[in-house]
Parts: sequence; C-alpha cells; structure tokens
Amino acid sequence: MITTQATQAASAADNFSAHASAGALLLVLAIAAACAPDGPPPNGTPPDGPEAVAIREDIIYLMQDGAGITFSAGDTLADADVRYERLAAGHGDLDFDGDADAAVIIAREERGERLTSLHAVVTQGETAEDVSFRIIGEDLEIRNISISDGVVQLAVVARGNNRPTGSRGYLSVSYMLTTRGIVPVRLDGHARVALPLAEGEGGETAKLHMETWQLDSLTTGEMMAQADSPGFADGAVTLRFVPELVTASGIEGVVLGSTGCNQLVGSYRGETPGMPDAAGQAENGRVATSGMANAGQLHQMTFFRMATTLRSCGDDQAAFEESLVRALNSVRRFVVSDDLGLLSSTGENLLRLSSEDG
Repeated sequence: MITTQATQAASAADNFSAHASAGALLLVLAIAAACAPDGPPPNGTPPDGPEAVAIREDIIYLMQDGAGITFSAGDTLADADVRYERLAAGHGDLDFDGDADAAVIIAREERGERLTSLHAVVTQGETAEDVSFRIIGEDLEIRNISISDGVVQLAVVARGNNRPTGSRGYLSVSYMLTTRGIVPVRLDGHARVALPLAEGEGGETAKLHMETWQLDSLTTGEMMAQADSPGFADGAVTLRFVPELVTASGIEGVVLGSTGCNQLVGSYRGETPGMPDAAGQAENGRVATSGMANAGQLHQMTFFRMATTLRSCGDDQAAFEESLVRALNSVRRFVVSDDLGLLSSTGENLLRLSSEDG
C-alpha cells in the first residue's frame, strides 16, 4: 500500500531539483546518445488494449505546474497556451503487490518549451492513481518503455538542438518507484569516474568503492541487532558505493543495495580520496572502533535521498528497514580497513559491515 500524499511530497521535492537542472541533464543525455551504439533502436511499446491501465480515462495525471489533467479524448490535450501529449506507456508491477500498474510518459509544451515527465500509475483494487511523477528531460523521443521486476527501463533520444549532429544512438535509463517517489537507478553498478589516487594515497577510500559490503550489525536508538539475530533483516543486507563525481572538495556518488527484502537506493557525499579529514580524529590520527578489525582513519561521509522499493515484507522487516534508513541518514563518518564502520557525529558505530567476498 502506498501513502500517496507522502510519495507525492517527496516526488515534488525531487522534481524541484530536477527541473532546475534540466539543462545539465540534457547535456548528459546528448553526450550519452552520441556514445551509444548506432543502429535501429527497440520498437516503441503500444498500450496493451482498451483495458490497459495507462489509457483509462479516469486517471488524473499530476503535472509540474500543479495541474491535474485527464486524457478523455485520445492521447492529446490542449488549450490556448499549453499542449499535453501522452507519448508512451509500459505495463507491469511497480509496487510488488501483484496488480497491473503502468509507467506513462507525458510531454508538456508551452511557448516552445517541451518538458517530458515519467508518471507511476498504480492500481489499488478498482482504482488507478498517478502516485508520483518526475521530470526526465526536454524534448525527448521515447523509443521504448518497459517494466521488469519493478524497474522502469526507457530508451530515449534527445531531439532538436539537444541531439548531436548525425547521431542515431539512444540512451537507456532506469527508474524505480520508491518511498521517495520515482528515482533514477543504476543497474550496472559501474563508476562513471575514475578515482584519481596517487600511489599510497586514499587506500581506504578506494577500498570503500571496490567492495560490496554486507551488514553485520545495526545500532540505533530503537534497535541493536546483529546478523542472524531476532529483529534483523530477512535476508542479506548489502551496500555498494558507486562514485560519479570527484572534485577538489569531495566525492559524490550513488548507493545501491538490498535491505534483505527491498532494493535500496540513494546518494552519498564524502571527502576527496587522499585528503585528510582533520575533524573528529583521535590524537594519533586513527580510531579504535569497537568490534572492528584493524580500524583506520576517520573520513567524512553523509547519506541523502535514501529510499527503498515498495515490496510488502511484513511488520518486522518494515521496522528494520525504517531503522536502517534512519541510521544511514545519521552517518557522518566512515572508517574502513578489513571491515567498514559507518559512524555518527559523536563516533557511535551505527553500522558495521564486512566485505561480501570475505
């Protein structure tokens, strides 16, 4: 079950940021399209018949201007100033409840500006509702849309001035419906940037990004649990750190993982590899974190926009996931050697993880 108001609020907050950076997003799309392989793209995906969720006339689609619109007479809607067009739809289960849902692409055009948005239409009983939307770019051509295991996969091309001259390539992008609304996800887990580490520098930060980490213990105000103990996750809890941007002031990237039931996605920010973190260090520059082998230096780290998919996993697992996300949001430092410790601002070891490969 989705709490629509909460999901819409989180989606609106993310869309403010997405709209403000539409130009930067389009530059990424254009560059990626130029690098994508040539040749014919996948065919578009038409609706699955007159009963398809995406073409129900009673659905009110949320739009970035605050309007709620319905397509009661085909795939277009226009007045004197604004034109809306329903471009494509994919069908599948977005919230893992077994019901048929839809991911719908809508273009809004006003005074020559054309914004494209992705909408999550979820069915609950006899009703279907647009529970979240996200602006995904300007003047995009949608070549394919599909839903598999809760993931919306798009093949898109940036048109007009946003498309490199002579390019026939397309870009594959993926999204999931989460507790924060629709969020982009990285399925391949590959870094977009190389870590610029001089020899002998940043070894701990490099190790952070080279491993898949498995949670061994979780400590919060509500919970203190270890793997295989009552109250812990139903399955393995994992985290991967994928760097996307390295600057003089820090490193940013995405966090991918599993809660033991749902997929976990979010972002993190830390210090630049090889640069010492003066704050919060012990006198000898190292920290002896309880329960960790060969603990090393402390480094700054924060998590933000953490979210999970919407699979129903039972009350105990739901409580664990809430504690997990709360703990990640409280992290301010990390220390890594044989194990990985994620610490609070006061040095409390909130999460202790070990390499999945041992």
